[in-house]
Amino acid sequence: MVQSSEGLQGILSSLLACLLAVERYCARPLPLPASLPHLDAHQLVAPHPHAVATGMVQTHPSLDNHHLISMVVLHTGIYLLISTFYEDISSLSFPPKYAALLQSFVHFDK
Repeated sequence: MVQSSEGLQGILSSLLACLLAVERYCARPLPLPASLPHLDAHQLVAPHPHAVATGMVQTHPSLDNHHLISMVVLHTGIYLLISTFYEDISSLSFPPKYAALLQSFVHFDK
């Protein structure tokens, strides 16, 4: 149970930082093996069907189940905190890099 607004802010900041790190990792360019210079990176590995269907993957063609599961767990955790402490969220302040992302969760856009 979160005991204070500082605790809630710290937990949400940590979850948002982890989510951004996983998304950044998944958006990195795929190195193309030197032995296959004629192929585009998108031809090497197809995206996970669920990731495409849910819109979670847009730029990285090799998102595997581990990355997808990590993102789903982080999204779920953030949504649970927001839905539980919805009234308290507006009183917290977050750095700009987290504020926009948090706003998309608060408005259930993410």
